[in-house]
Amino acid sequence: MKMPRFVLCSMLFAAVCLSTVAYATPSVAFVDNLDGSITLQLTPTGGGSVATETAVSVSVPNTINITGVSIGDPSVFDTSNPGNNPFTGTVTFGLWQSGNDVFASYGSVVLGSSTPVDFLDISYTGSGTFEATALIAEFGAIVPLQFASITVGGGEIPEPASALMLGIGGLATLTGRRNRS
Repeated sequence: MKMPRFVLCSMLFAAVCLSTVAYATPSVAFVDNLDGSITLQLTPTGGGSVATETAVSVSVPNTINITGVSIGDPSVFDTSNPGNNPFTGTVTFGLWQSGNDVFASYGSVVLGSSTPVDFLDISYTGSGTFEATALIAEFGAIVPLQFASITVGGGEIPEPASALMLGIGGLATLTGRRNRS
């Protein structure tokens, strides 16, 4: 008996899907501590140590002034590593800061879970947006670049289109009240 082509294709598709292993990748995210500081957290997949080369900068326009940088949890990120610093174009060991640019290259102890861990604590004054780019290796393999950003201080500034729509709505409201009088 000949198997219908549809059944054969369905079985082949199911075999391919079921045999493909999905891997979680480590990630980074900012947390606003609401006290003039932010924390960059790294979330591992768990079960091994990680190494990261992470660059943090402030996007323009801004009024941010970075006033301090430290390793978030030195008991976890306990080994300074050499890393390719994008701000200097040289190899930098450990933690480096110049103005509003920060670079950190560290390795961790063995992490037994996928719970986020504090990697960098950054204190600042002003408002603006921080951006991070992280190169992370876990289980001996480099994962795709990870990105994070956060806007801090002074409330949100609406984009021009939103501000324009708000202005048009206000004018329409005033015109409507004037016409009723």
